[in-house]
Amino acid sequence: MRQGGKIASIRYLAYNERMKRERLVVALLLALFAFSVLLSISSRQLELTEAQLGLSTDVISNKGIAVVQLNGTISFSDNNQFLAPFSAESVLSQINTITEDKRVKGLLIRINSPGGTVGASQELYHAIMDFKEKTQLPVVASIADMGTSGAYYTAMAADVIFANPGSLVGSIGVILSSFNLEKLAERFGIDVNIYKSAAHKDILSNWRQATTKEKAVLNDLMTNVHQQFVRDLMKSRKMNRSQAESVADGRFFSGEQAKTLGLVDHLEGFQEALNYTAKVAGIEGKPLIIRKAKRGITNWMSLLRQEITTSLLNALHIGPKLQ
Repeated sequence: MRQGGKIASIRYLAYNERMKRERLVVALLLALFAFSVLLSISSRQLELTEAQLGLSTDVISNKGIAVVQLNGTISFSDNNQFLAPFSAESVLSQINTITEDKRVKGLLIRINSPGGTVGASQELYHAIMDFKEKTQLPVVASIADMGTSGAYYTAMAADVIFANPGSLVGSIGVILSSFNLEKLAERFGIDVNIYKSAAHKDILSNWRQATTKEKAVLNDLMTNVHQQFVRDLMKSRKMNRSQAESVADGRFFSGEQAKTLGLVDHLEGFQEALNYTAKVAGIEGKPLIIRKAKRGITNWMSLLRQEITTSLLNALHIGPKLQ
């Protein structure tokens, strides 16, 4: 029994040592994996930065084209620029910074947006107009998939607008809507008490049908804002009122249709728009690209998730491989 117990004890110690070694190896592998992910992200970020800044080009001239992206719904965000890198505040901040950058010889706005709130769209429009007045530099807009409503409002501030033949352009109009839950409330026996200081304070209430007078008030509001859009359209696109009102009925247009109607100037993509901006800015060859956007946390998280997934698949040998 003593001999057997001694053997068992030796085996137990050997097992313990083996487990310790395995745990150490696993810990080292995890640390190595984490380090490789961070290193990969850093490398990827460096590559992105070099591409964005045009470091592969001749930067001795120190002249470049500022590129600002307008993506997604246009609005003022409650978050800071780090959390919302493409909010109206972020774009306005970039334009302000670009105005002071002496390297900038032209501004290219890359748009891929369905529009957004009236106030934010108008601020972007006027910020670009102010940029042109202060710097006397060329401004070009390039519409990717979509540049409609408030996004087109922003694009109108540019000297020249590019779009793809199949891009969605236009939707020049204003809309306001609300739910009417009155019948639903009646069905479930829900009573809503409203206390107000003025007749129209609950004009957009979801708990009752709007009155005829309220509908007239809201339609007057929408007409007023729409006319602001039309006036800026006439000014920026050199249209008379009849021409402007004929295209400002809320319709979407393809890029081709928009060019025929005078809403865009060229049917080409981003690279062509960049080359055009550089040409009118007097820059020869491949231009230096200057970006001022701060990288948001969503961009970092997406990049991190991609790197972790790829590394795990490689470590586990999952997925097709070329041997």
